[in-house]
Amino acid sequence: MNRKHYRLSWIAAQTWALGLCALACAPAMPPPTREVLHLRGSAYERGLQHGQQLRSKVRSFYTTLLTASILPNLNREQPELAEVFHEYAGPRYAGGQFSYELLLDSAQSMEKSIPLELREELRGIADGAGVPYEEVLILNTFVDGLLAIRSVANVAKASGAPLLERVEILGGLESDGVDNDGDGTADDADEAAFDYAASPFSTRVELPADARFRFVFADSDGVDPATVRITLNGTLYVEGDPGLELRMLPDDPSRLEVTLTPTAPLPEGAFAVLVQAGDRSLVTSPPPAHARFMRDEVLTFTRARTKKQPWEVDNVGVGVPHGKPPAWAFAARGAFTRNGASVLAQQLALLDGNTAHKHTVLFVHHPDSGPAYAVVGWAGIVWGLCLINI
Repeated sequence: MNRKHYRLSWIAAQTWALGLCALACAPAMPPPTREVLHLRGSAYERGLQHGQQLRSKVRSFYTTLLTASILPNLNREQPELAEVFHEYAGPRYAGGQFSYELLLDSAQSMEKSIPLELREELRGIADGAGVPYEEVLILNTFVDGLLAIRSVANVAKASGAPLLERVEILGGLESDGVDNDGDGTADDADEAAFDYAASPFSTRVELPADARFRFVFADSDGVDPATVRITLNGTLYVEGDPGLELRMLPDDPSRLEVTLTPTAPLPEGAFAVLVQAGDRSLVTSPPPAHARFMRDEVLTFTRARTKKQPWEVDNVGVGVPHGKPPAWAFAARGAFTRNGASVLAQQLALLDGNTAHKHTVLFVHHPDSGPAYAVVGWAGIVWGLCLINI
């Protein structure tokens, strides 16, 4: 390459680099994912305007959120549910239609309690967007339906998975002169060995630093020792590790006894033990083949001289991994609610396919009668982020 060609190439490279820098350094502009929509007239007319003006967004929201994300994921629940509810193994739910038909069942059941005005708005959205009314109904009720379905599915799975049946603390709790379970009496017979029950608070308190733990798992198919996982203070214990002894009870093959001898003194203050196990039966659908795993059980304890009662220590899993969204629910009734009726709530971690924020809309309603109001929601949905449109 001669000097002239080299200089031209160098100038071209510099020009390209400067142009790239200019593009890279330009202020980032947020995508136009939010808009304001004014709706006027009757409930049906407002729904019709909603559907007509957001036709493409209504369709894409249903497709990206439900068709491409939630429905395929929910289909994975069919084998477990069909074992308990045999109807779900029938032809109506075959061919990948299980999740859609299940959400439709739930939507049509909830439709009976939706006020007439809102149902008219839903029909307007469907007509305006040119989509089936059933799809709009599912889009507006899938959160409640999904919570109910997943709750039932989790119960069905748990019914076939191992259970943590009994816990024993080896360390002299039965004779240490301390009220370890907070029942007001020291050295009860069940302070050291007891049937397990999940608790929002500490399981036992004031354990000696060298205490050991014994767990008994039960499953009709037998518990697979290779699936046992015990986590304490950041250390994972599995089959074959020093400190973990597994023994099948000789007179009962459905029970597995696991003894944990920590390789270090128990941590000071409050600490947790995470207990996990699967059974010997393999679930082949959906693949890959896998055991039925029990719900993660977290037990919280305190070491001696912490000087707290069990109810003063929350069971928040100190020292064990938190790989799942926190599951919580609450209920209120009577004097704690506006009209005395029961109110239920549950945490939801939504698999939204990175799409909900792209379909956010501020709806400003101007009804035929009554004051105007605004709702922040999504295309195709009449509910707001906080309250229903009434």
